Amino acid sequence: MARRVAAVDFLVDEVERRDLTDVVLVGHSWGGIPVVAAAERLRARLARVDFFSAFIPRAGESMADAMGPEVGAFLRTSIESAPDRTISVDFASFQASLMPGEPEKLQRLVFGQLVPQPGGYMLDALDAVDVPGLGVPVGYVLAADDRALAAPGAELAARAGVEPVLVPGGHEALLTAPDRVADALLGL
Repeated sequence: MARRVAAVDFLVDEVERRDLTDVVLVGHSWGGIPVVAAAERLRARLARVDFFSAFIPRAGESMADAMGPEVGAFLRTSIESAPDRTISVDFASFQASLMPGEPEKLQRLVFGQLVPQPGGYMLDALDAVDVPGLGVPVGYVLAADDRALAAPGAELAARAGVEPVLVPGGHEALLTAPDRVADALLGL
């Protein structure tokens, strides 16, 4: 189960409160983690689970762990030193990893919408992960030029038991090429 209770519980509670069925859960980036955990609890209500350039962890692996020792140590130190235990990204890192090659005006627009993320999201891990064992169809769409993933996209898709469908663009292609991403997700 997930130790990141708030994010997972929110997804599960919304689906159950609305009594939804034939649900398609889609996770992007870190959002792959709560989608994996929520899918375990919602499997009877799901039509499928899809990922777009999303992190799919191994059991016991946090996002900070997956980023490697140097980045993981930086994340832990940053979170521990923040009074509210959140983590933010600076503009230069955002430009280089999340929206490289995009016009600076667009980068600044998107960057201006960001809010600090609870640090626990980067440090918590799922106790068990079995995406192929969910018993529902699974798909993975990968931005071909994604530089922000914690592992190669093909490896992450393999953890979900599928081959990735490639779309042009970087990590935030859902904002820069939404039609292509949507078409790829709908085509899974």
